[in-house]
Amino acid sequence: MNFLLSVKSFFPIITWLSTYEKSWFLSDMIAGVVIAILHVPQGISYAFLSQVHPVNGLYASFFAPLFYMFFATSKHMSVGSFAVIALMTGAASDNIMKKHYGEDFNNPIYADSKHSEINRVSVAAALTFTLGICQLLVGALRLNFIFSYFSDPLVGGFSTGAAIHVIISQFDGVLDICSSHENGPGYLFGILIHHGSNISKANIYTVVLSIIIMIVLIIGKEVISPFVNKKCGRNIPIPYDLILIGILTYLSFQFNWTEKYKMPIVGEVPRGFPAPSFPVFQLILDSFQPAIAITIVTITLQISFTKMFAKQQGYKIDPGQEVYALGFTSFFSGFFPTYPCSPGISRTSVGIENGACTQLAAVSTCAFLLAVILLIGPYFEYLPKCVLAAVILVAMRSTFSKFKEIPKLWRLSKTDCFVWISSFLTTVFINVTYGLIFSFCAVLVSVVLRTQWPTWNARFSPPQASGFTNSGVIPRYCVFRYDAILIFTNFERFKTAVHRTLNEFLSRPILTNNEEAYTKTKFIFDCSAITEIDSMGIAAFKEVIEEIEKEANATVAFSNANSYIIEKLIETKVATSKNDFYSSINEAVASISAF
Repeated sequence: MNFLLSVKSFFPIITWLSTYEKSWFLSDMIAGVVIAILHVPQGISYAFLSQVHPVNGLYASFFAPLFYMFFATSKHMSVGSFAVIALMTGAASDNIMKKHYGEDFNNPIYADSKHSEINRVSVAAALTFTLGICQLLVGALRLNFIFSYFSDPLVGGFSTGAAIHVIISQFDGVLDICSSHENGPGYLFGILIHHGSNISKANIYTVVLSIIIMIVLIIGKEVISPFVNKKCGRNIPIPYDLILIGILTYLSFQFNWTEKYKMPIVGEVPRGFPAPSFPVFQLILDSFQPAIAITIVTITLQISFTKMFAKQQGYKIDPGQEVYALGFTSFFSGFFPTYPCSPGISRTSVGIENGACTQLAAVSTCAFLLAVILLIGPYFEYLPKCVLAAVILVAMRSTFSKFKEIPKLWRLSKTDCFVWISSFLTTVFINVTYGLIFSFCAVLVSVVLRTQWPTWNARFSPPQASGFTNSGVIPRYCVFRYDAILIFTNFERFKTAVHRTLNEFLSRPILTNNEEAYTKTKFIFDCSAITEIDSMGIAAFKEVIEEIEKEANATVAFSNANSYIIEKLIETKVATSKNDFYSSINEAVASISAF
């Protein structure tokens, strides 16, 4: 019985298929086809970024949702091509190819397996396989907690910086000027300088065609689609990218653009459906370093996106199982000529808008993609590369809207704003991999800053206490809140904050109309944010309490403390008994005049 439960938990498809409603089927099938229509141009375009053939992008788009369907707890997430991951894959491919072939690594003869088992396609497949191993290790070792450090500002700054890399990397295709495939620190500026100094050598035909494509796509997506959606009362995805790719591939073939206008084309595309094969072992070893960086990005995106869509649609996902789902997807995809995949917001959103109810939508997605691979794939041989570059550039247009996050973050949290900007700048000025490392370091610094210099606040009893004068007692109190754990890194700030609060408290006047009334003073520590305390924190508490009792002649109370803090403070004689603790600030204040 336990074994069967384990199997069911590992294969969520068993659970949700048993409760699947027939009324969902048609919606899933329709949504799946719509998602597939998005997969095609994305797979083809991002294959260009990954340094492999367009058909390999279609293979990746086919296998990723197929395998993910069996292991996912998310009902709607669409796994497939993603620009940032494709860029990281291309950079990793360059480094691995250079290791084996030196400066000749970019020779077209190494594009596929015809001349060597170590080629662009086998490198991408080995990287996908290795990525799966890394992702599964994260799941097995329960390292998911690490990804809680990858905050939204970090992901936002990093992904925006990576998008700048994607944009600049497409200048080669638009201008038809080959730049070096270096990806060391500051290489983007090398590309810009190279293109600027060789702009006279640009192919005017690829430039003009790229501009026309971008104008058509922007008009279609920003003008025509909103108009159509408004008239129809629902979101109707029009595959402008796919339509243009089909038309321009035909025109390129029909009018021989590669000869007439010297337009680089995709070239020979493998035919048929690939048989599974084990990745080249040496390439698996070579892939571990870049796979770790890609693992961090993919799992961060996976957990963030699946949680976001689950919350929107009113269900829960299992983050741990999602890591396994992504891991097995990459692992099994690595036996085929694919490249690493990641969750996609646009595909998922379109699927939901078109009625997707479960992961069964992947069935029609894969069926559609299979038909494209078998029937249409070979014709992409004549597709001009500048078309793919233009499609990618338009897809990246949303990058610039992300800069709007900066003023909002600045108002909400200066520290988060620092993380966003530092993540963005390090990613742009160094490279994607090192940018991720420095972004993580920026988050760690922000955690230290928040811990070492936390905020604190205090509120005091009103100076006019006439409401209590009939009893002859003037309740005088101060409520002090420290917004952090109390440990060795910040105990000095805690003591300084309490000292300043006490001085302000003592300087406040007491106004009463009863000359015979006397004051009863209480200093209340709001411990709701103090969830952890060490020996230095205990010593700090003892010191400030002694100062409070001496200077203000006040009793000390604690409110909103958790059981761990209560136990520690009593155990170390900071508090005398549980009578010093109150469940709320109001209860602590009310106790002043209760005697």
